[in-house]
Amino acid sequence: MNKIQYKKYVLHVMGYHSEKFGSLERFILNLAEKARGEGLEVIFVFNSKPWSMELLTAFKDNNIAYYITSAMSPLAFWQLFYKLTKKYKPLIVHSHFQPLLPSFYAWL
Repeated sequence: MNKIQYKKYVLHVMGYHSEKFGSLERFILNLAEKARGEGLEVIFVFNSKPWSMELLTAFKDNNIAYYITSAMSPLAFWQLFYKLTKKYKPLIVHSHFQPLLPSFYAWL
């Protein structure tokens, strides 16, 4: 009997402005690749579009999903965040430097 394998997701909310392909960008890319090997898909949410074309290209080349919202618009952020949590139903929500009410995550 075949069991259906459902994807499991981790939602990473990146609350900083990524200006270069630095150590944190390398870390999150490596994290997404390692998680995939463990059966998890990592979805990233950025408060602004990363400036590093190298990072965006790596996301595209490795088929890593990412979304961009505006840190300057809390309503737009929460609308996207709510939509993504309903769509992916992540096992874990993790934030990096996210100032927009991280304790609210648990309520969703």
